[in-house]
Amino acid sequence: MRRALALALLMVAGAFTGCVGTDGDVRRASTDEEPDDILWSSQALEDGHDHTDRDAHANLTTENFETIGHDPLVTEAEGTSPGGSSCADVNEPDEGERIGAQKAADSRGIVITDLSDPTDPKMIGELWLTFTLIYDVAVTPEGNVGLVTSYPQQSPAPAADVAADQPLGYFQPCGGEPIEITQTDHQDPVPRPVSLLLVDLSDPSEPQIADQRPMAGLGHSVFSEDVGERDWLVGVTESLVHGGRQYYFTQIAEGPQGPTIEPLSTYVAEPNPDHADYLGGHTDAWIQEHPQTGQLVGYLSAGPQIELVDLSNPRAPQQLSTWTDIGPEDPGVHNLHSLEPYEQLVNGTHYTTVGPELGSPADYAPTGVVWVLDTTDPEDPKPVAAWTLPDEVTWEGRLQFSPHYMDKHDDTLFISMYHGGVWAVDLSDVPEGSPEDVQMLDSAGVYVPAKEAPLPDSSYSYSWIPNLEEVFVVDEDEPTLVTFDANTGVYSFTYDDEVEVPTPEPYDLDPAELLPGGGSAPTQAS
Repeated sequence: MRRALALALLMVAGAFTGCVGTDGDVRRASTDEEPDDILWSSQALEDGHDHTDRDAHANLTTENFETIGHDPLVTEAEGTSPGGSSCADVNEPDEGERIGAQKAADSRGIVITDLSDPTDPKMIGELWLTFTLIYDVAVTPEGNVGLVTSYPQQSPAPAADVAADQPLGYFQPCGGEPIEITQTDHQDPVPRPVSLLLVDLSDPSEPQIADQRPMAGLGHSVFSEDVGERDWLVGVTESLVHGGRQYYFTQIAEGPQGPTIEPLSTYVAEPNPDHADYLGGHTDAWIQEHPQTGQLVGYLSAGPQIELVDLSNPRAPQQLSTWTDIGPEDPGVHNLHSLEPYEQLVNGTHYTTVGPELGSPADYAPTGVVWVLDTTDPEDPKPVAAWTLPDEVTWEGRLQFSPHYMDKHDDTLFISMYHGGVWAVDLSDVPEGSPEDVQMLDSAGVYVPAKEAPLPDSSYSYSWIPNLEEVFVVDEDEPTLVTFDANTGVYSFTYDDEVEVPTPEPYDLDPAELLPGGGSAPTQAS
């Protein structure tokens, strides 16, 4: 996918990037249907309407979800919601403010939100890298922000020649007409190479770039976590010349001038030998102290496969295992995008959920398959359960109903699904141990936000209402969740598993047949 910089400019945003409603609640309207008449899942995926029409997406949320807070995140620079893709992150602070950061304006800026009170989210700052493409964001436990940039981007005039009152413009990565950005006090006018950046939010209203570390390849993802007595910051890139992926493991330290990035090691995930020509894909990282083995484990998405690596010595990561659902004969047109390892053992078993990203519908299911792996032995992952959308859906755009990121609370997995909203999946029936059959899991509800906010310029990509790429559990007790809609801002909402919602039948699928050696490998419809 990335054979040259010009090709990358087109493909990065177009392939893997990653809309507005009433002031009232967006819970699904009650009906007189009998429980056997399962309507909510098919209603949430109904086609034949304008996907940019807010009213067409109201009242689709199931009754076990409830919106409790919303801010449209109208920025000073653009006078509208962030737009573009909606890659975002929310920190887990030991103390202090809970901060959210969202990528904005087709990857050219970030918007900072105070989420300390989920019922009253507030935008508190913005930073615009006017000449640099941002690909992903991560919020550190202390409330600073890590950024991965992909490359400098041409602008209509050098920064020094731009008058204070002169609008700035740029071409979107996907092409199209230039979008105008108003000059503000929150600009970063310096073109930056592919880098891992650390943004100091000691004053969230005035974000400042505190440190920068160059990286090879094209920047794709960034992760931050306080684990193993380190404040980790991991930047991930993809190679320009082959399918390798680089994981830059660093830690955040406090220097005399503020927070700094200290390199630890670089781990290179080489291409899967069955897919040596697989250039496009998603790369990302998660880190956890494995609750069974005590090892510090890195869970890496590496395009057509996942890799588990031992980080006990952070300066010399060692591969523990790989796993893929893509067979040798498959062209590799979907990616293993996201991982969510369980924090605790379940009756002595450790599980990790693995989700794909795909640009168009699969020919075997309405969307990609999310897997639950038994990772009790991190050297031998085994699939035990799977989920996909329970109803057919008509795709009218790239990535429109693809899974993206996930988060978990107790026995419920929450999956952001782009225009499909946030889906709840029941994990209570995940088999213990390693069963003979891979079990299909039930859908437990859907959240489809549709509040009112300024519509973006029509030239923005992904103007569907909604367009959700993230979901975060921010309060374990409720639980309370947060998601960022590209075109209507940030939402906080609760989930109540005691509210009964009719359960649709899982999609008619034998997931074992999709695995290499188990039948026809997963492919996408052309």
